[in-house]
Amino acid sequence: MPEAAAAAGVKILGLGGSMRTSSYSLTVLKMTLEAARLNGATTELIDVAGLELPLYYDTKRLEDFPDPGYIQTFLDKFKGADGYIFCAPTYHGTPSASFKNALDFLEFLPRRPNLYLTGKVGGLIAVASGTNGGPTCLTSLMYNARALRLLVATGSMHVSPTRRVFDEAGNLTDQKQIDQLNSLGAEVVRLARMLKNG
Repeated sequence: MPEAAAAAGVKILGLGGSMRTSSYSLTVLKMTLEAARLNGATTELIDVAGLELPLYYDTKRLEDFPDPGYIQTFLDKFKGADGYIFCAPTYHGTPSASFKNALDFLEFLPRRPNLYLTGKVGGLIAVASGTNGGPTCLTSLMYNARALRLLVATGSMHVSPTRRVFDEAGNLTDQKQIDQLNSLGAEVVRLARMLKNG
Protein backbone atom coordinates (compact mmCIF):
# COMPACT_ATOMS: atom_id res chain seq x y z
CA MET A 1 0.00 0.00 0.00
CA PRO A 2 1.48 3.40 -0.96
CA GLU A 3 2.65 5.51 1.97
CA ALA A 4 0.34 8.39 1.05
CA ALA A 5 -2.72 6.16 0.90
CA ALA A 6 -1.85 4.50 4.19
CA ALA A 7 -1.59 7.88 5.89
CA ALA A 8 -5.08 8.97 4.83
CA GLY A 9 -6.97 10.53 7.69
CA VAL A 10 -3.83 11.36 9.70
CA LYS A 11 -3.57 14.98 10.84
CA ILE A 12 -0.29 16.46 12.06
CA LEU A 13 -0.28 19.74 13.99
CA GLY A 14 2.84 21.87 14.16
CA LEU A 15 3.59 24.39 16.90
CA GLY A 16 6.58 26.67 16.68
CA GLY A 17 8.18 29.87 15.54
CA SER A 18 9.44 32.87 17.44
CA MET A 19 8.64 36.54 17.85
CA ARG A 20 11.30 37.66 15.37
CA THR A 21 10.26 38.66 11.84
CA SER A 22 12.44 36.11 10.05
CA SER A 23 12.08 33.10 12.32
CA TYR A 24 14.46 30.22 11.66
CA SER A 25 12.35 27.92 13.80
CA LEU A 26 9.24 28.78 11.78
CA THR A 27 11.11 27.98 8.57
CA VAL A 28 12.22 24.63 9.99
CA LEU A 29 8.69 23.83 11.17
CA LYS A 30 7.26 24.57 7.72
CA MET A 31 9.84 22.29 6.11
CA THR A 32 9.05 19.42 8.46
CA LEU A 33 5.30 19.82 8.04
CA GLU A 34 5.79 19.80 4.27
CA ALA A 35 7.60 16.47 4.62
CA ALA A 36 4.63 15.19 6.62
CA ARG A 37 2.25 16.43 3.92
CA LEU A 38 4.27 14.72 1.20
CA ASN A 39 3.89 11.51 3.19
CA GLY A 40 0.12 11.82 2.97
CA ALA A 41 -0.85 13.68 6.14
CA THR A 42 -3.10 16.68 6.54
CA THR A 43 -1.13 19.39 8.30
CA GLU A 44 -1.81 22.57 10.24
CA LEU A 45 0.65 25.12 11.59
CA ILE A 46 0.35 27.26 14.70
CA ASP A 47 2.84 30.14 14.70
CA VAL A 48 3.42 31.30 18.27
CA ALA A 49 3.94 34.85 16.97
CA GLY A 50 0.32 34.90 15.85
CA LEU A 51 -1.14 33.56 19.09
CA GLU A 52 -3.04 35.90 21.38
CA LEU A 53 -2.75 33.79 24.51
CA PRO A 54 -2.41 35.58 27.84
CA LEU A 55 0.25 34.60 30.34
CA TYR A 56 -0.66 31.22 31.80
CA TYR A 57 -1.54 31.11 35.52
CA ASP A 58 -1.93 27.70 37.11
CA THR A 59 -4.35 29.07 39.72
CA LYS A 60 -6.87 30.21 37.11
CA ARG A 61 -9.64 28.17 35.56
CA LEU A 62 -10.12 28.36 31.81
CA GLU A 63 -13.15 30.60 32.21
CA ASP A 64 -11.13 33.04 34.33
CA PHE A 65 -8.92 34.03 31.40
CA PRO A 66 -9.86 36.76 28.91
CA ASP A 67 -11.59 35.25 25.87
CA PRO A 68 -11.78 31.61 27.00
CA GLY A 69 -13.39 30.75 23.66
CA TYR A 70 -10.16 31.65 21.87
CA ILE A 71 -8.19 29.43 24.22
CA GLN A 72 -10.66 26.58 23.71
CA THR A 73 -10.27 26.86 19.94
CA PHE A 74 -6.51 26.57 20.45
CA LEU A 75 -7.01 23.46 22.60
CA ASP A 76 -9.40 21.91 20.09
CA LYS A 77 -6.66 21.94 17.46
CA PHE A 78 -4.58 19.68 19.69
CA LYS A 79 -7.52 17.41 20.48
CA GLY A 80 -8.20 16.96 16.78
CA ALA A 81 -4.67 16.04 15.73
CA ASP A 82 -3.14 12.56 15.50
CA GLY A 83 0.46 13.70 15.87
CA TYR A 84 2.52 16.79 16.54
CA ILE A 85 5.70 18.54 15.56
CA PHE A 86 7.03 20.96 18.15
CA CYS A 87 9.77 23.30 16.89
CA ALA A 88 11.15 25.63 19.54
CA PRO A 89 13.67 28.45 19.30
CA THR A 90 16.40 28.12 21.89
CA TYR A 91 16.78 30.97 24.39
CA HIS A 92 19.48 30.47 27.02
CA GLY A 93 19.42 26.71 26.52
CA THR A 94 15.67 26.13 26.80
CA PRO A 95 12.53 26.76 24.69
CA SER A 96 11.48 30.40 24.42
CA ALA A 97 8.94 31.80 26.87
CA SER A 98 6.31 32.35 24.17
CA PHE A 99 6.59 28.74 23.02
CA LYS A 100 6.51 27.35 26.56
CA ASN A 101 3.52 29.55 27.46
CA ALA A 102 1.57 27.96 24.61
CA LEU A 103 2.47 24.49 25.88
CA ASP A 104 1.41 25.44 29.40
CA PHE A 105 -2.16 26.07 28.22
CA LEU A 106 -2.37 22.39 27.27
CA GLU A 107 -2.98 21.85 30.98
CA PHE A 108 -6.62 22.50 30.09
CA LEU A 109 -6.81 19.49 27.78
CA PRO A 110 -9.24 16.79 28.96
CA ARG A 111 -7.97 14.27 31.50
CA ARG A 112 -10.54 11.60 30.58
CA PRO A 113 -10.63 9.17 28.89
CA ASN A 114 -6.93 9.91 28.31
CA LEU A 115 -4.65 12.40 30.03
CA TYR A 116 -3.38 15.25 27.84
CA LEU A 117 -1.96 13.79 24.59
CA THR A 118 -1.72 10.16 25.67
CA GLY A 119 -1.19 7.67 22.85
CA LYS A 120 -0.06 10.22 20.27
CA VAL A 121 3.35 10.91 18.77
CA GLY A 122 5.43 14.06 18.84
CA GLY A 123 8.41 15.03 16.73
CA LEU A 124 10.63 17.53 18.54
CA ILE A 125 13.01 20.10 17.07
CA ALA A 126 15.17 22.68 18.82
CA VAL A 127 16.65 25.50 16.73
CA ALA A 128 19.71 27.22 18.18
CA SER A 129 22.11 29.94 17.11
CA GLY A 130 25.05 28.32 18.90
CA THR A 131 26.40 24.82 19.30
CA ASN A 132 25.57 24.25 22.98
CA GLY A 133 21.94 25.33 23.34
CA GLY A 134 20.35 22.95 20.85
CA PRO A 135 20.94 19.73 22.81
CA THR A 136 19.78 21.25 26.11
CA CYS A 137 16.68 22.76 24.51
CA LEU A 138 15.87 19.41 22.90
CA THR A 139 16.23 17.74 26.29
CA SER A 140 13.78 20.28 27.75
CA LEU A 141 11.33 19.55 24.95
CA MET A 142 11.59 15.84 25.70
CA TYR A 143 10.65 16.48 29.32
CA ASN A 144 7.74 18.65 28.15
CA ALA A 145 6.58 15.90 25.79
CA ARG A 146 6.85 13.28 28.51
CA ALA A 147 4.72 15.42 30.84
CA LEU A 148 2.10 15.68 28.08
CA ARG A 149 2.22 11.85 27.72
CA LEU A 150 3.51 12.01 24.15
CA LEU A 151 5.51 9.26 22.51
CA VAL A 152 8.62 11.00 21.20
CA ALA A 153 9.77 10.25 17.65
CA THR A 154 13.31 8.87 17.61
CA GLY A 155 14.30 11.30 14.86
CA SER A 156 13.75 14.33 17.10
CA MET A 157 16.68 16.67 16.60
CA HIS A 158 18.22 20.10 16.93
CA VAL A 159 19.08 22.42 14.04
CA SER A 160 22.22 24.40 14.78
CA PRO A 161 24.18 26.59 14.61
CA THR A 162 21.83 28.82 12.63
CA ARG A 163 24.61 31.22 11.65
CA ARG A 164 26.26 28.41 9.67
CA VAL A 165 23.38 26.32 8.37
CA PHE A 166 21.15 29.13 7.05
CA ASP A 167 22.01 31.46 4.19
CA GLU A 168 21.45 35.23 4.14
CA ALA A 169 17.97 34.74 2.69
CA GLY A 170 16.96 32.58 5.66
CA ASN A 171 17.06 29.24 3.84
CA LEU A 172 18.38 26.11 5.51
CA THR A 173 21.31 24.95 3.38
CA ASP A 174 22.79 22.07 5.39
CA GLN A 175 21.72 18.99 3.41
CA LYS A 176 22.26 16.57 6.27
CA GLN A 177 19.89 18.51 8.51
CA ILE A 178 17.40 18.92 5.67
CA ASP A 179 17.39 15.14 5.20
CA GLN A 180 16.91 14.64 8.94
CA LEU A 181 13.91 16.99 8.98
CA ASN A 182 12.36 15.15 6.04
CA SER A 183 12.89 11.85 7.82
CA LEU A 184 11.34 13.23 11.01
CA GLY A 185 8.25 14.42 9.16
CA ALA A 186 7.84 10.99 7.59
CA GLU A 187 8.41 9.22 10.92
CA VAL A 188 5.76 11.26 12.71
CA VAL A 189 3.22 10.40 9.99
CA ARG A 190 4.13 6.71 10.06
CA LEU A 191 3.88 6.44 13.84
CA ALA A 192 0.70 8.51 14.01
CA ARG A 193 -0.90 6.18 11.49
CA MET A 194 0.17 3.09 13.43
CA LEU A 195 -1.11 4.47 16.73
CA LYS A 196 -4.40 5.63 15.25
CA ASN A 197 -5.10 2.34 13.51
CA GLY A 198 -4.05 0.25 16.51
